[in-house]
Amino acid sequence: MARNQGSKGGFYLIPSKIAAVDEICTALGNFIKTVKEMKIKSVSEILDRIFEGNDDLDFIGQVEKKSWAYWATSDERRNIALHAAPLFPKAVLAYGLFDKVPVILASATIATGDNFNFFAGRIGVKDYASIIVGSPFDYANKTMLICPDDAPDPGSNEFMPYVSAKLQEMLMYSGGRMLVLFTSMEKMKRVYQDMSFYCRENGYNLVAQQPGTSREEIIGQLKSNPKTMVLGCTSFWTGVDVPGNALTTVVIPNLPFPMPNEPLIQAQVKLIEDAGRSSFFDYMFPKMMTKLKQGFGRLNRSMACQGVVVILDNRLVKKSTEG
Repeated sequence: MARNQGSKGGFYLIPSKIAAVDEICTALGNFIKTVKEMKIKSVSEILDRIFEGNDDLDFIGQVEKKSWAYWATSDERRNIALHAAPLFPKAVLAYGLFDKVPVILASATIATGDNFNFFAGRIGVKDYASIIVGSPFDYANKTMLICPDDAPDPGSNEFMPYVSAKLQEMLMYSGGRMLVLFTSMEKMKRVYQDMSFYCRENGYNLVAQQPGTSREEIIGQLKSNPKTMVLGCTSFWTGVDVPGNALTTVVIPNLPFPMPNEPLIQAQVKLIEDAGRSSFFDYMFPKMMTKLKQGFGRLNRSMACQGVVVILDNRLVKKSTEG
């Protein structure tokens, strides 16, 4: 059991108290009490771990806090795990940090449009002073943004072959020095398979994020070998710092909307919609824009940087021109 652990495989949200958990917690509590009364040596550490687990189980099983999401997951062996996580950071920050000490927050991506309303609402800050400082980078003259007009819909069967074909085409112009940011490991692995033969035959160094390989090691290859193309997901949207001409092309196949099949996202969306608000405009779209800005920022890391950001998701153009 875990209070903040992500889920794997199937899951379902827990809407109400789990009655059976009360019996388990009571039994564990009585067991702990009995063992302590026996004063057995060298069991205090074990009892502390059982007590902590019992406390977590009781917290999840009660399903009391409306500001938390509760869900259960099962794996291929039919093992069940219970999870809980705060729906929004303000469930923890508002009464554990901001009400105790003055806090200064600074980031290149916390503003949405020309204000901080979305971010402030998520972290539970109502009264604050703010300032937006313009970027020092010369985007107009040093950065090109491209969205091809021939891209198929991201959900179609034609989209992933299109991505691989476009990457091959872009490699012909860039010669490498490319970072491709994916929103799912599955899509990244498919493109890696599609591109492996082409890159090998044409002398390109194709590197993909994978378990056991550090991000720094992968980015080191991008910095040292100009014929490198890196495929990354998750952590590669932030923290990648390649100044100068070692990185000249950033490709974003899909707009980074939150994954609707994650339990915490589903619970957040439900809370917003139950309040009569739009989950798309009040949550999904601002979250996507924040992450998109983070991905875009991988290209411009110094005043000497210049290059192109290519977004292959046609929703960037189609949705802005529809209705």
